[in-house]
Amino acid sequence: PCAPEKLAADPSLKTCDLSGERVLGAPDWIINPGVRVEHELRQGLKAYGIANYSWRSEFNIAADDSMFADVDGYGIANLRVGLRGGAGAAAWDFSVFANNAFAEEYVQFGIGQSHYGVYPGFSGPPRLIGATLRVNF
Repeated sequence: PCAPEKLAADPSLKTCDLSGERVLGAPDWIINPGVRVEHELRQGLKAYGIANYSWRSEFNIAADDSMFADVDGYGIANLRVGLRGGAGAAAWDFSVFANNAFAEEYVQFGIGQSHYGVYPGFSGPPRLIGATLRVNF
């Protein structure tokens, strides 16, 4: 397919050669660092913290590689802190977490084709804060 801006420049185009252009939905860079820290508070009781960050550079959500379907790069931070205790069948784990901790607003993916020059995109999940309790019994 041809992007609307190319069709506007040359309405006689039927198809466009996209050889060498960006692949649909593929950023140039993706970086996913993470860290996990544990500390034993006393025998059988551990505190822990986990931080993950996922960043991707600008990408395009359209099969025709239109400049109108470019999506800015973004980064998402996920955080978790918790306590773990017990052992074996009596183990338990309690944690609190924040996914998308800094409430980044971003386009996660798109339809992939133009609908009259409009490229619908779907936003990523908003910040989510919660807690989990896991118990083995």
